[in-house]
This record gives sequence, C-alpha cells and structure tokens, in this order.
Amino acid sequence: MTALTLMTTGLYLAWWLWTSREAINRLQSSEKLEEDALSLPLLLFGTGLFVNVCILIVLAGFGDPAKLPAMYALTGICHLSGLASIWVYSFKIRRILQEDWGRAGGCSPLSEPLTWFFPVFYFQYRINRFERAGNDERRVI
Repeated sequence: MTALTLMTTGLYLAWWLWTSREAINRLQSSEKLEEDALSLPLLLFGTGLFVNVCILIVLAGFGDPAKLPAMYALTGICHLSGLASIWVYSFKIRRILQEDWGRAGGCSPLSEPLTWFFPVFYFQYRINRFERAGNDERRVI
C-alpha cells in the first residue's frame, strides 16, 4: 500500500476511501459516507497527478518553462486540499467504525494520532484484526 501511495502521489488513499465506501456504509452507524463528497479527494489528487505529468513534459523541454511556478503551486494546492479532505473523511470513518464496533463489544478505541498520520493503513489493519478476532460474520472489507 505504501508503494502505491507514493507512486500515485496520494491517489491511492482517495481510491481506497472511494472503493471502501459501500462496505463502510453497511456498518451499523448513524453516520454514512456520501458518494459525492468522497469524489472530492479523487478529483483533487487526480488533478495533482495530471499537473505533475505536465510538469515532467515541460521539464523534458516540450513546454514553456515560465509556467512551471504556477504549475508547482497548483500541484501543491491540489495535494494539500486532497489531504485535508482525506483527514475529514478519515475521522468520519473512525467514528463510524467505533460506533459499529462498540456494538460488537470488546473493541479498543481507534487511535487519533494513527488516524491522523496513517488513516488508510491503520483502518485496514484494524479491520483485518477485528475480523481475525472472530468477528468475521460481519465482514467489512
């Protein structure tokens, strides 16, 4: 997962959220993830990736180098905005998982720092651990 995240400049994080949305929404929680809102990180990271490719094309000598500062700024804005939206959804997913797993009993709370720094990796780890603990009758993802 880490390699995919680095190679796609963050797009993998948004893709994981998008593909896991339906499974997370099946959990017993009062909160749900909206489909339209989850497309925002995908759009932002996708735009950032596209601009990165354009920067490579310009650096290869096929464009106007005077546009590079604006392109670098756009890439930064896209990635920071995408990261901020992923943090918002990560803490929403954290609340959904805690509410659902609290009903199952015996689940320790999800860590705020790990949710902040490693959201997708931490969620997948906790989901896998929850399933291995004998709760796989309600398989999440």
